[in-house]
Amino acid sequence: MSEERDKDTPIGALIMLAVALPGAGQLALGQKKKGIIIIVISALLFVYITAHTFIIAGPITGAMMAGIQPVIDESVIEPLVFLLKILAVSVAIWVWAIFDTIQTARRRDSKKAKRLNI
Repeated sequence: MSEERDKDTPIGALIMLAVALPGAGQLALGQKKKGIIIIVISALLFVYITAHTFIIAGPITGAMMAGIQPVIDESVIEPLVFLLKILAVSVAIWVWAIFDTIQTARRRDSKKAKRLNI
């Protein structure tokens, strides 16, 4: 994409990009370094959450499929609480990326409006 085309991307389209993939809005606004960092962090958190969900749920699911009452004790609760904390951090990064996209687009538009009025 050309830089001039990037500057004309409507805020609505930028928000949709940021909702679909954290960091995509920053990339579309030309903030390549910030966008790539957010995408990489989000991808790593996604892999971590997915892997640990299977690690936690595996023994419980296996016991249920075998017809055995699964034991939910401290060995299951502790990793689950940690996983929920990581999930909360992931959601916070996602929401921050959306708001950062909106704020950056608004600054871009206000600068553009000032240039046109002068």
